[in-house]
Amino acid sequence: TMKALDYGTRQVEDVSGVYIREEVGYVRIYAHDRNGELKDTTLEKIKLAIEDYRPAGIKLDVFPVEKVVVPIDVTITVTNTNRINNALRDRVETVIRNYLNSQTVSQNLIRADLLQAIMNIDDDLIYDCVFHNLDANLTIRDEEIIRAGEVTIELV
Repeated sequence: TMKALDYGTRQVEDVSGVYIREEVGYVRIYAHDRNGELKDTTLEKIKLAIEDYRPAGIKLDVFPVEKVVVPIDVTITVTNTNRINNALRDRVETVIRNYLNSQTVSQNLIRADLLQAIMNIDDDLIYDCVFHNLDANLTIRDEEIIRAGEVTIELV
């Protein structure tokens, strides 16, 4: 039943992620598009699409996921300060934003994975990376999704 509801929800255009919470006699479907949003028109399309998959006698509701906006403040130490420029700063920001914005619903932010994504930009150039506002992994609830907030980068 859960697989069928997941399948039915994903058949709706613009839906890129689904989380289903099942309780006795009640099912909640949380869905989102690539931006972590759920437009009213998409929500209504989901309700229509899942009617064929919905178990009889079960109350079912559809909700947008709850977006958790995560700001990042990072200092990156490079091995060659002559290579510090706007292109490098833009590349680092793009990697951070892409990493955060590619998180799926209920996926926790693993600090080491974000750090590795930054370090992978240039193994020779990037020597160290220190987060000033992310001391540990960020655990979110099952119906939440992480998206990038303000990104502050200092290159030294």
